[in-house]
Amino acid sequence: MKILWLHNHYQAWGGESAAAEHEARLLAATPGVEVVQEAAHNDAISHMGWFDKLALPLRNAWSASSYRRIRELCREHRPDVVHAHNVWPLLSPSVFAAARAEGVPTVFTAHNFYLFCLNGVFFRDGAICTDCKGSLPWSGLAHRCYRGLTGSATRFVGTGLHRALRTFHRVDRILTPTEFARGQFLEQGFAPERVAAKWLSCADRGMSPLPATSPTEPPRFVVACRLVREKGVRILLEACARAQRPWRLLIAGDGPERAALAKLAASSGDRAQMLGQLTPDRLAETMRAATAIVCPSEWFETFGLTAIEAFSLGRPVIASAIGALAEVVDDASGIRVPPGNADAFARAMDALAADPARAQLLGNGARQRYLEHFTPQRDAERLLAVYRSVRRDGAARAFAQ
Repeated sequence: MKILWLHNHYQAWGGESAAAEHEARLLAATPGVEVVQEAAHNDAISHMGWFDKLALPLRNAWSASSYRRIRELCREHRPDVVHAHNVWPLLSPSVFAAARAEGVPTVFTAHNFYLFCLNGVFFRDGAICTDCKGSLPWSGLAHRCYRGLTGSATRFVGTGLHRALRTFHRVDRILTPTEFARGQFLEQGFAPERVAAKWLSCADRGMSPLPATSPTEPPRFVVACRLVREKGVRILLEACARAQRPWRLLIAGDGPERAALAKLAASSGDRAQMLGQLTPDRLAETMRAATAIVCPSEWFETFGLTAIEAFSLGRPVIASAIGALAEVVDDASGIRVPPGNADAFARAMDALAADPARAQLLGNGARQRYLEHFTPQRDAERLLAVYRSVRRDGAARAFAQ
């Protein structure tokens, strides 16, 4: 089976690009599968001339060059499926029309909610916002939800165009990382048979025993994410002030909120520490030394890669009971608490700091959940099943696993 894999990388590396690259690698490593990759990167925008930059809003909505390029690749490689992840702004949704013109079935992984929300996260002014669901995103345009007026207008035009063309309704299969995210598409009138939930996966880092602690080395909790408002890290810093047990919070990541969070962390004494952006290996080692990983998101996460990375290490997760996190983390693998509730997070972290046996039991459950649902092997099987279901010839070849 041959897959034409498409992705438009953002300037800031994040979970979306990590998940897309991970899927491309695991497919390429699967016997009987060939992957042809075509990627764009937003870093290219800074090297554009003034005319190309002026034309970028039009390219975001419909890229004629991407349309031609994908048709050429389809003719050259004759893929069985075209699978696109992010397509904005440089590839654009024109890639789906190009594949359809060449008779190649299409799959789109929706890592966010851009089809219904200008900023893609259903979050505005520090709270969940679904004002634009069910209509054109006029509210998002009025509130300038995506990079001010210019960015919001660009998104608005593209959204309106592709709703009129029903571009995404004509994609053979839309994949969402969870059933929660799938439900958002069904609410917007997408045909149930065209939208499927497919959990993501991560590399197996191997389970480690719970680290020993002492009065001088108290339990550690790690939060690793892009430092933006909707990720809820401020709530954990509030939880530090309300803790009843000795433990430390380690904050890994970078983003626009870093400076403000650093000030709050400094005011907590030695309770919280900013680690900055860590390499994947360094982050894994930091998580391995933790009692638990904390995911305090206040928005509708579409998945939560950090949670399953914790699972692979045998670490429980304390997560907000919202969006995908409420689905990924169950009672056997962690603790779910109300989003935005600093007292609840403090109590959960106190509880695991005081009870290593419970933390280990949840860690064992986390590792088992990883092995059952989130290994690359299972992910490849799920992807191949989706590809077989949309192939034009209806073939059901057996692929080596």
